[in-house]
Amino acid sequence: MATALFIMAYSSFMLSVPIHADEAMINEDKLKIRNGPGTEFDQIGQADLDEVYTIIDRQDNWVEIELDEGTGWIITKYITIDSDRQEVTEKNITIHQANTQLRNGPSTDYDIIHFANVGDKYDVISEKGDWYEITTEDFTGFVLKKLVDDENQEISSSSSGFENKTIVIDAGHGGHDVGAIGASGVFENCVLNSK
Repeated sequence: MATALFIMAYSSFMLSVPIHADEAMINEDKLKIRNGPGTEFDQIGQADLDEVYTIIDRQDNWVEIELDEGTGWIITKYITIDSDRQEVTEKNITIHQANTQLRNGPSTDYDIIHFANVGDKYDVISEKGDWYEITTEDFTGFVLKKLVDDENQEISSSSSGFENKTIVIDAGHGGHDVGAIGASGVFENCVLNSK
């Protein structure tokens, strides 16, 4: 009898433990939801930017997500899976370079959504590979870690600029070759001959 009560109490405890399911955060607007894992399957709906869905299954580059009614499949290229993200506790970054690109996903394949200015500060909400996921009141985006990490800035700041460098310009090879043509249409050999 005592053994049966222990087993019942233990199984009740096991059933009450919450189970964490992976979630997919959509990084693209109007992402097609299909009825199978591939582009050959019919579109059954669409997901919008920043929506989050519970993942049921994975197959190659596709995940099956839970919908209000049934399930659907989305391609992983345009989502962030929460198990892929490393949560960060109270980390902030400061932008060191003008026009630093912020993207809507953790890769240069994703669109640029904002150009950050020198001194801009952002809260980091997660890390995915070589990228920080950052947030503001206006948007959530991704920035390449090496563009904002302090140890990388020391290396790049000492090697940037043209100071103490020699610039050599090939004026052309003679004949009909005029050399480089400037943005304003000026021929390189005209500039060099006028000096």
